Amino acid sequence: MKRYVVVLLALALVSTPSNGDHHEELGWLDLQKCSMCKLMGANMDMMAHVTWENHKIDNGALSASVIPKEYQDRMQQLHQKMKMVEEKLDAGEKMPLCGHCASYGKLKMAGAKTQEIETDFGMIALFTSNDPEVVKQIHAHTDKTNAEFKKFLEAQMQNDKKPE
Repeated sequence: MKRYVVVLLALALVSTPSNGDHHEELGWLDLQKCSMCKLMGANMDMMAHVTWENHKIDNGALSASVIPKEYQDRMQQLHQKMKMVEEKLDAGEKMPLCGHCASYGKLKMAGAKTQEIETDFGMIALFTSNDPEVVKQIHAHTDKTNAEFKKFLEAQMQNDKKPE
């Protein structure tokens, strides 16, 4: 199976705008129109080599991405570009965001905290809260993200099977 955007959600986890009210909500995942995700869409050759997992934990969610060494510098550059978009959104600039990125922004506004740990293999990101209501929202977001991502990958697999 080809892995097209397997790091999409992991990067969005740690680089999502905190100003969730300033957006034009698109579909849940949108690699062409979302101001954050289109940066990844422009790097699909790299994304095909990255693996990603997203899990609910007691107080939020954990995301782990494995980034081959030869792509880690490029991924760091991409992450910095995403941070620049986040700064613009935080400053009040209106930009289109997919449902996933807008949802994370709303969760951050509700008090969810992010923490990222760079590892030799890539990155681990935590999205947590001590507020049980926010934890429920993080879990719902994680469930929706995993379901939508599964649909996306299944559609990609179907496209891969079609003759050219």
